Amino acid sequence: MKQRISNQELEIVVNDYGAELWSIRDLKTGDQYLWQGQEDIWELRAPVIFPYCGRIKDFKFYDRDGTEYKGQNHGFARFSTHRLKENKGNRMTWILEASEETKKLYPYDFTMETTYRLEGSVLHWTYLVKNNGIRDMPFNVGYHPGFFCPFVRGNQNIKDYALVFEQEETPVQLLSDEQGQLRTGEEKIYFTNQKEIPLENGMFPKNFCLTGLKSEYIDIKEKISGRYIRIHIGGFKNVLFWSKPGDIHFICIEPWTGLADDENSMQRLELKRDIEILKPKESCERDLVIEFGGAR
Repeated sequence: MKQRISNQELEIVVNDYGAELWSIRDLKTGDQYLWQGQEDIWELRAPVIFPYCGRIKDFKFYDRDGTEYKGQNHGFARFSTHRLKENKGNRMTWILEASEETKKLYPYDFTMETTYRLEGSVLHWTYLVKNNGIRDMPFNVGYHPGFFCPFVRGNQNIKDYALVFEQEETPVQLLSDEQGQLRTGEEKIYFTNQKEIPLENGMFPKNFCLTGLKSEYIDIKEKISGRYIRIHIGGFKNVLFWSKPGDIHFICIEPWTGLADDENSMQRLELKRDIEILKPKESCERDLVIEFGGAR
């Protein structure tokens, strides 16, 4: 089941499977901003990440009592059917709750609400996670939207685009293995006092993860026109950048509250780097703001 909301600027569609964004359409130009999923390139569009980010070592982790739980990249929320709580025309909310099935994968009582809200040419994508249990709950959330780049399919050149930070950055890159899955534990300076990452085909043999960013946002920018998609990354510890290796068809900018396991992981969620812990009855909210601007 798919639901849609709109205003005078944008229309979005969300699928109940994964509460995944299915479409972001500009109602003034008719342009589709969101990657539309293609089996031979990347079949997804904007997966919801919960209850952990990235790969867990050997696709499993252990509870405090030694019980083993199987896992997949980015957790199970993206492979779960979410229930529609409400659709108010320019805002919709989906719910995923703990069940006997989820407890085979993650032994905690939780509620996760995913809300999409339109405000002019801005999309708010909000997670609200609640711990309904009687023990501390380790978790992370993350965002994984893929955006068409070039913005308009046709004769545009990917070199006409760049990733542009709000301010000059000297970020730390957290290195990963050859597959771009598990962190090696090594770190290096990505670049020094620069704002722009030029785009060119072949630059993504795997993802790269940056931390220590100061900017409140980063743009996917069309340099000639000034048109941009702005992802507000302030408040997120880590930002992943990814596209399918080879020619660039889309760009994923992924603000995460956590990280993938490293190669020496003890395979305990509560010990993961940047894990968040919710006390019983506590809740946590994260909001990703995506803005569409420039010449339209």
